[in-house]
Amino acid sequence: MTPKNCFTIAAILGAVGIALGAFGAHGLPDVLVSLGQSDAVAGERMTLFETAVRYQMYATLALLAFALAADRWPSGRWRWAHAMMLAGGIIFCGVLYGLVFAEGPLRAVLGASAPIGGSLMIASWITAAYTSWRS
Repeated sequence: MTPKNCFTIAAILGAVGIALGAFGAHGLPDVLVSLGQSDAVAGERMTLFETAVRYQMYATLALLAFALAADRWPSGRWRWAHAMMLAGGIIFCGVLYGLVFAEGPLRAVLGASAPIGGSLMIASWITAAYTSWRS
């Protein structure tokens, strides 16, 4: 993937992150109330949603940085860093977004999946560090 494509994907994820953050601040509380969530459960799920948005924006910034670094220090390993950050961010944040609305056994399945995304994000940072060190 070219640095330009990486940058484009990051910009789109950033825009989606801002939109989701706005929804979380203004629309999500009403949605949770309409689903019959107690104040305690709704508050817990709001926190999950905020965490998902925050990590989505962290991943977005990382993807932007990786695109700029790949342009400056060309190496095929940047593609790996980018792919792992993108996949990890989608899995980790997607799981957290899902946990906001999931009920019953689905919550346990989703909760068990979050470490996969987080591990990919960590591996991405390690790959980026190694790639920049070797460049």
